[in-house]
Amino acid sequence: GRNVRPTAAGREYARYASHVIGLLKEGSEVAGRVAAGAEQRLRLAAVLTAGEHLMPALIQNFREHRPELNVSLSVANRQEVFRSLAAHEVDLVVSGRAPDEADFEAVAFADNDFALVTTPGDPLAKRAHVPVEDLAERPWLVRERGSGTRRLCEDYLAGQNLQPSLLTLGSNGAIKNAARIGLGIALQSRVAVQLELDLGLLDSISPRGGLPERSWFVVWSAAGPAREAVEAFRTYVQSDAARRALASG
Repeated sequence: GRNVRPTAAGREYARYASHVIGLLKEGSEVAGRVAAGAEQRLRLAAVLTAGEHLMPALIQNFREHRPELNVSLSVANRQEVFRSLAAHEVDLVVSGRAPDEADFEAVAFADNDFALVTTPGDPLAKRAHVPVEDLAERPWLVRERGSGTRRLCEDYLAGQNLQPSLLTLGSNGAIKNAARIGLGIALQSRVAVQLELDLGLLDSISPRGGLPERSWFVVWSAAGPAREAVEAFRTYVQSDAARRALASG
């Protein structure tokens, strides 16, 4: 019923149960595909920004090296992709922040630079360095809760002791369009806004003290055996071939 809640011990046990159930299901599926002689499968997941802007180039180039693999990609916010990874519904996740949980392992493979975007012609964008207190006067456009970009933005605002008004929008596209028409400013991964900046559809603000510096991570479950296809993709994203694919993409 609605009033029944697991204890702290129950919640901790549930994490292990989820791994066990997910591993058994995954093992059954892998064994079935091997027995049937089916092609190997690699199930990737990515947070929205990475899914939209990094993964197409990486997957295209990786498949040139491993054409025999059946590669799929699911895209969702941070909370959902890590839920899927914990349940062994996907093999690997690409995220803008390494997970805190010990259930996962991660390695950084590329820089994830950020930009504070605004409407073209914004007076703040014309200044070399903007005092951070001036940023509190503008509405901030943020993603939904559960998004890694949302958490990054909240951490940045808290670290600068800023409490601006927040407007929640559910996608990077909606945020970019809202910033373009002057509805507010937004902290966005540079890969998500570089095209609009290059075309003059958005402008950027340079706050005094700079912006957060982050990396892109590939993340996998620490539980269960690692399949060869999973290890191959982990190795690939750290390679020169992957760096060239991202640079050309």
